[in-house]
Amino acid sequence: MALSAKKKAFLRALEQTLGNVIQACKQASRSTYYEWLKNDEEFVIAVMNVNESNTDMVESALLDNIMKGDTTSIIFYLKTRAKDRGYVERQEYVDRTNYVESFSDLVKAADKEKVRKNNRI
Repeated sequence: MALSAKKKAFLRALEQTLGNVIQACKQASRSTYYEWLKNDEEFVIAVMNVNESNTDMVESALLDNIMKGDTTSIIFYLKTRAKDRGYVERQEYVDRTNYVESFSDLVKAADKEKVRKNNRI
């Protein structure tokens, strides 16, 4: 079954807005869009194709920027595509259970440990 003219217009708008559903919904209401997604497999496939096409276009622009030496694009690419090579930001977790703030805290902790050991004997 072929897509209706209204669905085709929506898909063109979706492509032109890089997948922005709210902007594309100027062609059809948001509820209509979700109804089409729910009931029309051909429309779902067409939406997926538009989204893939948009992703390819943006990816090409990113690669163009990388070739031009754009540092931000290079960093973004490495953080998202070269994680296996260590280009990843990690959140560090510090276990503060036995955390020592200062030297005096270290001495106090050592004294407490000494008292504990003496009480075991």
